[in-house]
Amino acid sequence: MEALDVFALVVLAVILASFVVAFITLARMPGALARKRGHPQADAITVGGWLGLLFGGVLWPLMMIWACYRTPHHRNQSGS
Repeated sequence: MEALDVFALVVLAVILASFVVAFITLARMPGALARKRGHPQADAITVGGWLGLLFGGVLWPLMMIWACYRTPHHRNQSGS
């Protein structure tokens, strides 16, 4: 194997590792945000975030919106 072949494999490995880290970070984001905000359906938002990215990213933006949405019941509990 030549030096450029090894370099190309290293670059490919770094790109793949970056993709995996970005995917995991994005998939966890809605659930982490919901837990941080004390959302009552944080578990459902977590599952939706993972499924949203696994199936092409269609549901992921909805999970982000749902994670930020505060229900009227939740508003009464927080005192706002």
